[in-house]
Amino acid sequence: MVSHLCDVLNTDALPSGDNFLAYVPFLKTLDPVPDHPIFINDCLSKICAECVTRASKLVPLVPHSLDIARTISAKEIEQRYTYLDNDQLSTIFVEFNANTNQTRQFFRKDARQRYSELFQKHWTTIVKLSTCFEMLTTSIEKCLRSKNSDEPFTEITFIQEIIGEVNKIIQEFNNELNVFNFCLSKQFRSSLYICTVISAALYYYNRQKTHFLDVIKGVHENKDKSIEKFIPWVILVENDDERVLPLTS
Repeated sequence: MVSHLCDVLNTDALPSGDNFLAYVPFLKTLDPVPDHPIFINDCLSKICAECVTRASKLVPLVPHSLDIARTISAKEIEQRYTYLDNDQLSTIFVEFNANTNQTRQFFRKDARQRYSELFQKHWTTIVKLSTCFEMLTTSIEKCLRSKNSDEPFTEITFIQEIIGEVNKIIQEFNNELNVFNFCLSKQFRSSLYICTVISAALYYYNRQKTHFLDVIKGVHENKDKSIEKFIPWVILVENDDERVLPLTS
């Protein structure tokens, strides 16, 4: 599966093997009952929570080169954001505006740099890191529900579909951050891809496990019939040797 991901992912954001290996102890906790299938939705929620916890220890943002020629408007700050906390942005905007003589329509050109500095200072209360993982998990769940287990589909098509979802979230997140001259760091983008890869791997693992359990169940249910059918092929019944013609020399 990772080899397919290499074909559809930007290699600059593709996590290394060591990144995935760090999750192995956690992954083992997702399948505590060997003789039962996995509850996918519950496990996806656990994966989401684990990835949020690990991503919170990263540096999620990197600054852009500042375009000092571009002004920043009140409309840009007051628009509704998905991955940024609008209330916190408004608070910073009010604080900034109260300490300047700028109108609420446009700041002076160098205000963009000042506002970016304020954004960087308060990013922990502004940026909603968990939201992107929650939205990603919801998108993955929808992709999985759309796959009918009775209908064949190619692995690469499925991988491309869920990778398309994470790419969409990254683009939308970056578009919001771009207003304040920031973008997602490579480390944070990698954590989103890790969440996607683990979720996809869990799905394939559960498909194989469910198939294996069904085979084992069928063997047990048909045990008596199988014995009745196959034992006579390998064991001579009583007196059967008398019906065997002797070999002539």
